[in-house]
Amino acid sequence: MANIDAEGSIAVACSLSTEASLLGILNGSVSQSFLATGNMVSAPRLSSVVALSGYKVRFTFDQAMKNDSRLIDPTNYFVTPSSSSGVAVYVSSVEPEGVLNPTYVDLTVNEMTGGVGYQGRVNAGLNAPVSRLDIAINFSGNTASFFGEGENPTIVSVEAIGSNRVDITFSEPMLDNDSIRDPTNYIFDNGLTTIAILNVVSNRVELVTSDQVPGIIYNLMIG
Repeated sequence: MANIDAEGSIAVACSLSTEASLLGILNGSVSQSFLATGNMVSAPRLSSVVALSGYKVRFTFDQAMKNDSRLIDPTNYFVTPSSSSGVAVYVSSVEPEGVLNPTYVDLTVNEMTGGVGYQGRVNAGLNAPVSRLDIAINFSGNTASFFGEGENPTIVSVEAIGSNRVDITFSEPMLDNDSIRDPTNYIFDNGLTTIAILNVVSNRVELVTSDQVPGIIYNLMIG
């Protein structure tokens, strides 16, 4: 508290210890240091990557990002399988969180391999996404690992092509391997059996069966 007396001078009311400290600082005899807070800035980092579905991946940053052309540029994002068992993934579009300064973006990709490890990476070089304070993402924090999520194929149709031929059409192209060519994986009722796999062409599998009886409805189970 300060009071002005009749002579116009200012008297400072304080305790002895406070006055001593104040006078010491004013005289330059006391050295003090402190850590400033609230004004430190750092480069943004990729905090996590998660598969939302077989065709959607979310990249989350540890701070708010600038919502500009760099943030939504598909060429700034990479999704790579960690092993040869995972299919290659390509980013077709990037949708930011619906706020002024988003903390995440959702990537639309082709279908991943479910359960296989992937690595998400953000470009940290030229034209890299920046934080709302215009700081580019950190080279040492631009990657994160996650597990891919795929969608199981479904049967679109089963059609008798002839008395010993059945074609199965799936909802997506199928991998031509030992499993899909194993006749024991195609089980019919009413005495019909699968003898061999004639061909696998994209999303169609052609079966050779025992003699079909005209007018009989057969049910197929794949297992």
